[in-house]
Amino acid sequence: MTRYFKFHFKILLYFLVSSLLISCGNSTYAPSRPIKEEVTAIKSIVIKPDKPEIAVSKTLQLSTIVTQTNGEILTDAPVAWTIADNTIATIDANGVVKALSTGQTEVTVNFLGQKANVNIIITTEETASSSSTTGTTTETTTTTTTGTSTAGTTEESLVAKVVLKPSNYTVVPSEIVLNTLNETIKFIAEAYDSEGQLLKTAAFTYASTDKTIASIDATEIINEAMVKALKTGSVDITATSGDKTSNKIKVTIPSGTINVNVSFMLP
Repeated sequence: MTRYFKFHFKILLYFLVSSLLISCGNSTYAPSRPIKEEVTAIKSIVIKPDKPEIAVSKTLQLSTIVTQTNGEILTDAPVAWTIADNTIATIDANGVVKALSTGQTEVTVNFLGQKANVNIIITTEETASSSSTTGTTTETTTTTTTGTSTAGTTEESLVAKVVLKPSNYTVVPSEIVLNTLNETIKFIAEAYDSEGQLLKTAAFTYASTDKTIASIDATEIINEAMVKALKTGSVDITATSGDKTSNKIKVTIPSGTINVNVSFMLP
């Protein structure tokens, strides 16, 4: 009798344990996001874009790339955003910046005690070339004078570096050669601030060490100028924005350069 009871008790216990395991295997529990492993120590946080700039009344989405010490990258970490001056701009919990007034302010992101910062620039509201205010139309124009582009007036104080190059060159040359008198070539000037950000509305002044050999004149495009070969010789061409002068490019018109003038006579 005792053996019979023990035998059936073991069978009953087996079925109870099996039922419990099957029940747990069919659990509907699901975490809110996949869990690979616990977050380890944070190695770095990077804010994107790294050089944000927006106009007044516009918004900009910031994002983060969080790298752990084990090399794993978290692109959707629940970070906390703060902004230094909320009279210039505000930022919400999702990293969306709204520009309120012109100026600069610092945005900080925090995740598990690790912080990263980025400086955000708020510029004046974007305007069209022609705008109407109280019935009066105001036109924004670009004035060109010999050797000088005067369209930009606000960014020159921020210029830290000026780069000058021929428009069809990808690498900045130290010298170019013009083989025909009256031949022209277009130059492009670019101004950058101390953080390497391109200043799109900076104005430039262009110079030639001898305008009788090669002249340089600004075009209607704010950062373009045309160099023209006038006689044999060599000159240095430069561009200046604010108090910064570009690299020198030597323009050479070699001896024996000819002025081609072809005419046709009809029979």
